[in-house]
Amino acid sequence: MSLIQFEKVNTGEVTFRKIDFMKLTSLHIVRILNAPSYTAVLHWLNRIPVKCLGDGCPICVQNKSIIADNPETFRKVSTYSRKAQTFYMNVLDRTPAKVCPNCNHENTAIGNRFSAACGECNSLITDVKPTPVNKVKVLSRGVTFGEDLNGIHNSNLADDGSIIGIHNYDVQIIVGSNKRPFPQELLNNNDKIEIDESELFDLESAPIVLEPDEMLDLQRGVSLKDIFAARSVSDTEDFGPALNGGTLEGETTAKIEENVLNLLG
Repeated sequence: MSLIQFEKVNTGEVTFRKIDFMKLTSLHIVRILNAPSYTAVLHWLNRIPVKCLGDGCPICVQNKSIIADNPETFRKVSTYSRKAQTFYMNVLDRTPAKVCPNCNHENTAIGNRFSAACGECNSLITDVKPTPVNKVKVLSRGVTFGEDLNGIHNSNLADDGSIIGIHNYDVQIIVGSNKRPFPQELLNNNDKIEIDESELFDLESAPIVLEPDEMLDLQRGVSLKDIFAARSVSDTEDFGPALNGGTLEGETTAKIEENVLNLLG
């Protein structure tokens, strides 16, 4: 199905757009934008999603060996990492939030209530009025959530029997106690939205891409920041988009780790 306010981060010689990922915590409202989505196959290595390299992927080669040696129990082998299909799409985040005047953190409601203090810097936000975020962001989820969206898109029809289209109304995303996000259509929230193409994110730069030896290093426990630091300057610049624009020259290693956490959100 074909179904972002943005920040630019200067990394020295090249400027990359920092991807703003949706962090699903409780209840969110989005409009799925009428732009192509992007699908990637990922391996989770030490809880970090890394793009599968396809032919010659060392993790896939390793998986085949593990399955051959452990046909009944391969899933229990610690180094087995199955493929996980993940989609990325540009959405307009319309969630009501209290933006902290001190650090600009977007504080969303938990249940129906907003916290008295900012979740990022702990400043009081009781006097801040909640307003829709209205920023273009990247929504990234797996197959189950994607199938839920497909179901919403295909099941809501106009009077003449044609598909209304999920881009023409808002979608509410509820994160339950089991942490699984569940989308619901808001058909009455059907105002027309126009987003300039320049606001959309380059979705192909969203997944983390590593070299074969780096994937094995990450799986063995080497941190991403150490893998990143081991690269030459030229390689580091190539790696920048996958880490949301971070480089050792332009950002601290702590910031790089924060960018990786954004990918996990």
